[in-house]
Amino acid sequence: MVTSTTVSQLSVKRRISKSVILEILHEVNDPGVPMTLEEMGIISRDWISIEDADIQVKYRPTSNLCPVGMALGVVIKSVLEERLDIDVEVRMLRGSHFQMGLVNDLLGDRGRYEKALERLRSSGFVTRCRQ
Repeated sequence: MVTSTTVSQLSVKRRISKSVILEILHEVNDPGVPMTLEEMGIISRDWISIEDADIQVKYRPTSNLCPVGMALGVVIKSVLEERLDIDVEVRMLRGSHFQMGLVNDLLGDRGRYEKALERLRSSGFVTRCRQ
């Protein structure tokens, strides 16, 4: 059954482009480096997928042992969902981090993701990542 909410969400998603997503993500920095995630190679236009009603953004931490790899994924997801007002799937690129499986599991589990986001907000990490 198609509801007005479903129609509204699909309408919003049709206006979303890779450029819009990259523009939103320009608000996010790695907290240790004063560069955008795109400048650092953490995100790329090529890793953004928009198909029908699904948006997926993949990212690659700066190293296989990046200590903030999970936290960056949580921040990317939170900023996109806040600004777009829709669910966005965020995944770590295959082979980019030694804990990729665990991170992707967390990002895919709404309850665990929200707990991690709250901890990162409480610690000030989210604020440090936003320009």
